[in-house]
Amino acid sequence: MKRLLSLILIMLLCLPLLTACQPTPEDDFVVNKGDDKVDDKVNATQPPASPEDTEAPLVPQFFPDRWDEEPGEAVSRVTVKGEAEVLTRADGLYPVYRTASRDFTLEDGIDVFTKLLGPDPVAFEGNELTKAYWEQELQDFLAWVEAKKQWLADGCPEGYHFDETPITDEEIRETTGILMKNFNEAPEENESWPVTDYSTLEMGKSVVAVTASGEKAAIFVKRDYVSMSKDIGCNLIDDVHYETMVEDQEDVSFWHDVTLGRETADAVLEDTLKLLGLDDQGFSIYTARKANSVISGNTSISYRENGWKFVLRRSYGYPFSEYLLAPSQWLKYTGDEMAAAPPINCEELTVFISETGLRSFSYAFPREIMELANPNVELLSFDEVKQRVKNAFVMCFPYDAKGLKADGDFVINVYRMELLSRTLFIKDKHGYYETPCWMVYFDCDMYGYAGTPAEVLLEQMYYDRTRKDLYQQVLMINAVDGSIIHDNY
Repeated sequence: MKRLLSLILIMLLCLPLLTACQPTPEDDFVVNKGDDKVDDKVNATQPPASPEDTEAPLVPQFFPDRWDEEPGEAVSRVTVKGEAEVLTRADGLYPVYRTASRDFTLEDGIDVFTKLLGPDPVAFEGNELTKAYWEQELQDFLAWVEAKKQWLADGCPEGYHFDETPITDEEIRETTGILMKNFNEAPEENESWPVTDYSTLEMGKSVVAVTASGEKAAIFVKRDYVSMSKDIGCNLIDDVHYETMVEDQEDVSFWHDVTLGRETADAVLEDTLKLLGLDDQGFSIYTARKANSVISGNTSISYRENGWKFVLRRSYGYPFSEYLLAPSQWLKYTGDEMAAAPPINCEELTVFISETGLRSFSYAFPREIMELANPNVELLSFDEVKQRVKNAFVMCFPYDAKGLKADGDFVINVYRMELLSRTLFIKDKHGYYETPCWMVYFDCDMYGYAGTPAEVLLEQMYYDRTRKDLYQQVLMINAVDGSIIHDNY
């Protein structure tokens, strides 16, 4: 079937990035990623503002707050139009930190659980889905099938929304078979055994810890992830996800308005970070969203409680974007695949707080800051950046791709630019640089497929510019050397 309403908490992981080498007609057209200019600049010492005072403030680097430029003469059928707001650091300083990924140990997890739940659990329980759960899933699925068949028979009336694609007997048998298999393999109930501390906890195995007060929490630790959840088996749906479901006309009857005030939630978050010793580690709020804790089945969502979902990341002194960002998959990247960065995901804390207090905490993909490599690395001028952006589109834009119009020139609209920090692999060294990079938001009014009305394409294009629930496909430019950044390896 086309859509089942099974939802899980999506952890947005940052993709590994690398700088790209482009084949060019001139040496300075796009900087080759192998020239080591980034490392040279990071290791360079910037002179102070005053030669008489070696302790004088660093020289700030400021940029215009807009790029407004009409397209010029087309090169290889591509021109670039600047109509962009430009967001940068207010103080004009651009530090570079050297970081490295690290592993959690079992002791790290025990420390988190001891601080959040107390040092003396009285029992552990298994954390498996039982036969009762899968029996209910099967009943819910069969009821959903009958409701959808009736809805289709009634002519798809407004109200509860189903996918209009009829469900086949084969699909019903397949899903029923999966649910029955899960039922047959599930335990009648979870095993329970007494404990006096967390010492018998195993890496990679989730259990439910029971405290002396009877409170229960699912706990889990592995090499790159630690989590504690008092909402056992629940997922989080935040308000952005909820609004998308409304737009898609999905059933959102489960949703409850959030009653907890933001100031109260902030106070609990602050206390939690202090308790865990994370309050002075450079973490900042990346997103703070109203959310519902739910149990998501194959065809239904059951509400549990509401509150605030916080996601925190290290900012390294840079602002966060409001949008989810990824190197554009529209562009044709080339380069030395052997220079691809080893995978590294975004270090991230996720905290859910309800009226009853802290409900869940997780810490994913930990890093350590090795050093402040440069307090204010030298960046390219804005004129140089604009030229690198134009060159990149000329070299990388797939104007000959199937489905694009074959006649006329392509005008790339650059409508937003943000100077943010991205994690880049240090060539021939261990670790990463948290590097200032330009995020270049763009679209093209000639995207689309033959036969699609222009007004439809334009409406969709401008709507997509505001989407915060989907990744924005951007051109990424290293602000230090102008090289293209992508993950195409």
